[in-house]
Amino acid sequence: MKKLIFTLLMSLASIFVQAQEIQENEQNAQDDMAGLMAQTPDYAIREHTQQQKNKPGKLPNYVSVMIDLGANFFTIYPPQMALNYLGSRFASGSAYYNIPLGNSHFSINPGMGLSFSNYAFKNKDIILVRDKKNRNRNTVLEQGSTHFPESDEIMHSALRVRYVDGMLEAKFSAHKQEPKTSFLVALGAKAYCLWRASTLVTYKEDDAIKKQKNSEGFNLKRVRWGGYARLGWGRFGLCYTHIFSSLFQKDKGPDGNITQTGNITLSVDLF
Repeated sequence: MKKLIFTLLMSLASIFVQAQEIQENEQNAQDDMAGLMAQTPDYAIREHTQQQKNKPGKLPNYVSVMIDLGANFFTIYPPQMALNYLGSRFASGSAYYNIPLGNSHFSINPGMGLSFSNYAFKNKDIILVRDKKNRNRNTVLEQGSTHFPESDEIMHSALRVRYVDGMLEAKFSAHKQEPKTSFLVALGAKAYCLWRASTLVTYKEDDAIKKQKNSEGFNLKRVRWGGYARLGWGRFGLCYTHIFSSLFQKDKGPDGNITQTGNITLSVDLF
């Protein structure tokens, strides 16, 4: 009887141990499977991300908001229209939409903006339109003392022109993923549509400084066009613009249809 009871106890113990081992093995297998299941998505995500980085594709479009400040000058002009370059200032604000060409370093960038050009005359002559009877309403340049005989001094005389601009440029950026942090070269064409024109004469009279402003079209060309080149690094650049169209309408200006303008500016990309 004792041997039977002992044999039964040993059998039960053996069964219990085997059951415990089976349970532990099943738990280990579940843990291993869970670990493998947990690792697989992370690996797949990392592999997919790396593949996307290495895969060539089109770079995203981006916007540039530019401010240009600099000086105007005449490239071709008659002697009587010589400029005072310190007073001949240029300023413009423009926005470009940059469209990268695939995965390359190049982009095509259409844009629009406003530009402000001052032309200060060295001899302090005054530009105006003739309005006498039986004469063509041509634009002329006359001595300031003729129109301000009571003045002690003509201090400043300038033509101020405002344009609405349209641009299209091709740009190379050394760093294609971060183009605003690298060297760049841009070549572009620009069209100018006349918005407003005026003259400003500053003179001294009766120990007081006075100003006279006159707004008119002055027979300026309504639409002009030119080209520009810009070199830069990061958000800063140097830009040269040459306008091929003459400043005045044909046979309407004081220049014999020869006056052409240009400007050189410092460019800053604000956005």
